[in-house]
Amino acid sequence: MAVHEGFRTTAGGLRDCFPLRLYQKAKRLGVWDPATFDFTQDRSDWESLDDLQRATILSLTSLFVAGEEAVTLDLLPLVLAIAREGRLEEELSVPYFYGLETGEIDALVESFAGEPELYDPVRGRVRGVRAFVAFVDELRAWLAERHVTVEDVQRVILEGRGFEEVILHVDGPDGRLAVPFALVADHGEGGRLGELRIYYGDKALTGRSANRPPLLQPDPELREPDVVAEYTRALAAREIPLELCAIVDDGRSCALEYNVVGWGATVLPPQAGMAVFVRGDGGRLAAVRVYGDTDPPLLRSQPWNGA
Repeated sequence: MAVHEGFRTTAGGLRDCFPLRLYQKAKRLGVWDPATFDFTQDRSDWESLDDLQRATILSLTSLFVAGEEAVTLDLLPLVLAIAREGRLEEELSVPYFYGLETGEIDALVESFAGEPELYDPVRGRVRGVRAFVAFVDELRAWLAERHVTVEDVQRVILEGRGFEEVILHVDGPDGRLAVPFALVADHGEGGRLGELRIYYGDKALTGRSANRPPLLQPDPELREPDVVAEYTRALAAREIPLELCAIVDDGRSCALEYNVVGWGATVLPPQAGMAVFVRGDGGRLAAVRVYGDTDPPLLRSQPWNGA
């Protein structure tokens, strides 16, 4: 059993840091915000206590805080051992929009195994710390200008790759708009990010579709699972062929990155897109969410039951 001779939390308190700001944000957007508590009466009550009463309260609260720190320190070797064995599924990457909202740019940069690298529908390839920071600064300014709020949809993290879905609620010319937004993350060394690929439809913001060059080359050995394969075969039967590029599948949700290469009798230059297939009861498809501007009828976001 570990023996602790001192605790930083009881000696100096907790530092202001990214996890605490996330906690405060969650409480602020939930039922209550601990940062808004008025401790005026508590201060008055504290000053009315005698030395013994104060010592008793300090002892009890210190034991509680020290216990929390002790649990963290005692579990840390176990977490590190799991990470060394490659079994740490919830890697140390910062959720993309949490990092943007809190201004924790360093935390976002440190989420990458090497130099930051991402692909954006508007800016294209962004690589290197300086370019990434400039891109994030520009994006944060746009988020503030449009009074953007972020609604989480889901986040799936597997060993080699993961994806995140959110809805951005933004100011538009005629009121608030809901813009579905997704990103796929390849994982590098130690479960950290290799690169990010961002997907969303520009049509909701500009009123017109924008063709997007392919981000990935087709993988001839890639095979879609179960009902996802049924869906893509249905598209091909209606002359909407896809090049399959990459998949993230946790058994419930399957994110497919693809290139659209045709529409009816028209051969198209490859256009990048991503779709998330959500399985319902019995393994049939409950919903399909599509991110991209290629918009033939069968690629619109819609529930689908496999019929």
